[in-house]
Amino acid sequence: SNHALALLLACSRKLVLLCSPHSRASSFVNDEIRQFTATRGAENVIPLLIDGLPNNEASPEQQALQAFPDALCEAMQMPLAGDYRNFDVRRDKLNKGSFHGCWYTLLANLLELSRSEIEQRDQKRAAQQRAITIGIVGGVIVLLTIAFVVTLFAQREAVRQCDQAEHRRIVVLTKLVASHATEQAGSGMQKW
Repeated sequence: SNHALALLLACSRKLVLLCSPHSRASSFVNDEIRQFTATRGAENVIPLLIDGLPNNEASPEQQALQAFPDALCEAMQMPLAGDYRNFDVRRDKLNKGSFHGCWYTLLANLLELSRSEIEQRDQKRAAQQRAITIGIVGGVIVLLTIAFVVTLFAQREAVRQCDQAEHRRIVVLTKLVASHATEQAGSGMQKW
């Protein structure tokens, strides 16, 4: 088990370390930090503060709230951690709101790029998504407009055909009445 963990740590490029008073108190976490920094260096450790206080901000009465493990403080003089304290998975988003900056910093550290590069990539992606959404909405509007125009023409054609049918019916009725009247008039003359 220790050998498997050592192998995993040696094969990992980065170590994302969740810092809290609980992780600080864990001998396993401290051991993992020491193993990782011995092979990969402290610059590849990415600390994220999820609970407690940074050690340098804790007063002597607040030592129990210190979040950075001793092995991290040995490897880094002053750990700079992304602050995810008060993150609520039900209401917060990693890349929006008050955690926006921490998210881009984490991605930049993981991908070994600058934060501005990550933000520019995200802005391009968001612009592409907006363009796709606008294109889809525009296409739907065009299709609905065409369907509306076709429906209007179909309705007008139906009304025109109905008017023509009514006109033909009236003409036929008029001829029938005239024919019937002529017959009545002709039969009335024969009786005289």
